[in-house]
Amino acid sequence: MKRVRILDHETLQAVGSFLRLDRFRVIYPKFNQDDAPIEADYVNVHRGDAVAGLLHLVKGDEQTLLLVEQFRLPTLLKADTGQPDMGELHADPEAGRMLELMAGMRKPGEPWLEAFRRECLEETKLDPDETEYIGSYYPSPGACSEQIHLYYGRIDWPADTPLPETDSPEAADFGDSSENIRRHFVSPKTYLDMLAQGVLVDGKCFVAAEWMRRPENAPRFGLEH
Repeated sequence: MKRVRILDHETLQAVGSFLRLDRFRVIYPKFNQDDAPIEADYVNVHRGDAVAGLLHLVKGDEQTLLLVEQFRLPTLLKADTGQPDMGELHADPEAGRMLELMAGMRKPGEPWLEAFRRECLEETKLDPDETEYIGSYYPSPGACSEQIHLYYGRIDWPADTPLPETDSPEAADFGDSSENIRRHFVSPKTYLDMLAQGVLVDGKCFVAAEWMRRPENAPRFGLEH
């Protein structure tokens, strides 16, 4: 047997219209194809692909990057049990909030760039003047088929208007009815420092940072090599 075969499939559970848990019985060859193949069960979480973006606001020699802060339940779950500490949830009103790059799910049949622009407007009320595709990647291919399609978006800020600053708690009301998003604006250097210090733990931020550091991209962010 020198090819991959899907022997069996069943849907274990569907949650709403966008999340599904499937089991597959798979047989696949080893690297040494003279050895007996491996046959095993795999479970996959299917939720569709997402778009995300590094938004870059530029005004002459000034610039800033946009991060969004919002509630993310999985950050409250313990690694060993998958359960939360209920006391911590009730004690800290900011528990579960996370800084990350803006992102969202694509609608069925929607072009990827169109999905990116739509999510920019929904989550940040900003619309990029220039866009560039950074790349696509699997955040957790051991258990989830989701890919994230990452874009860069440049926003040319009006010369007669100050660059925006981080939203006050009272002004933080972006996203749809199930979201409460606060926009943060940081310099490229601060962004990289936050990654190095462990303040940012969002995988999208790490991928975008590596793209920013490339020799052909670093000058636009004022990064030295």
